[in-house]
Amino acid sequence: MDTEELQDLVDLEEWSRDNAHQPPPRCRRYRILIDRQRFEVSDSAMRGEEILALVGKASAEWVLAQKLRGGRREVIQPEQ
Repeated sequence: MDTEELQDLVDLEEWSRDNAHQPPPRCRRYRILIDRQRFEVSDSAMRGEEILALVGKASAEWVLAQKLRGGRREVIQPEQ
């Protein structure tokens, strides 16, 4: 049985900035940033298509890219 206490909310942008080489902790909700808008989601793993849907965009018309440390961007496929 898992007795780990879950945090309520983790801001993934802040976490990645402050903890570059560690995965985020398990928690109830995650705050993510998409097109300069913040969203709180409860799913720890979302597909690209689901993320685009949060901002009302379709994968057929838009490309989702994850912004990485150092300014690099990695394309996230709709099914990924």
